[in-house]
Amino acid sequence: MDLGSLVAYYKLDDSSGTIVDSLNGYNSINASVSYGVGGKLGTAVSFSGVSDIITIGDHSVWTINAAEGYTMSTWSYYNGANINNYGHLFGYRYGSMFAFNTASAQLVWYNGTNLLTSNVLTGITTSTWYHFALTKDSSHIIFYYNGVNVGEQYETISTAVDPSIMTIGNNESNFVINGRIDEVGFWHKTLTPTDISTLYNNGSGKAYPFGTYTKDVVFPDTDVEGFVLELPRQFYSGNLKDILEDRFELVEIPNLSSKTKDILVDRFEIFESVLTAGA
Repeated sequence: MDLGSLVAYYKLDDSSGTIVDSLNGYNSINASVSYGVGGKLGTAVSFSGVSDIITIGDHSVWTINAAEGYTMSTWSYYNGANINNYGHLFGYRYGSMFAFNTASAQLVWYNGTNLLTSNVLTGITTSTWYHFALTKDSSHIIFYYNGVNVGEQYETISTAVDPSIMTIGNNESNFVINGRIDEVGFWHKTLTPTDISTLYNNGSGKAYPFGTYTKDVVFPDTDVEGFVLELPRQFYSGNLKDILEDRFELVEIPNLSSKTKDILVDRFEIFESVLTAGA
């Protein structure tokens, strides 16, 4: 999966206050939800179906042009029917939105002018987690339900050309979800069916950073050959140590000499403080 096109990712594991973007810091500016409820992966947030909302600031990265691909992905869980049937999942305040209609059992994309829908989804019940995703290329919207393509629609209208405030769970036009949302991601790329299937992961789900990313690396004239460590560029940050320990279970690097450490720091821009020599 191409993580380089991932713009924002909300695990929704927050216990109070700000809803944190795990990737680029596009955090919430307002959140009125119930925190810490049982999620698909970890915890989630719950929406009352009345006025609860997560509001994210106005950033240029939300700009979408007519010819540009993008993807929205989330896990959703319903307590009952949504107000006005449409439960906003992720999208633009007062404007374009990715939603689920509990009355018709269809996924929906509203682009400000047209309402595009998926096929009718079968097997939807309350108190169950479902994976919903939407992808767009230059001319099509594709809806996914639990990793499966459930409908395509032509979409050629320029969508949200100007950046706008994004929201989760409520678009402030009375389209509010009555239930829970977890693991919201937004990409500036049309993810492939294989990518969507990976996110669904046979019903188990995958959270950012979506698994272990490694590659064999050989360092000539050092004491380590075939050393394994290469991460996507967005991991080269101050929280790399946490990612290595929590996600990759890589706490110690055996037989790591100071020379090899220097190469890692210099060539891969990895902070020296996260590299620990093995016993």
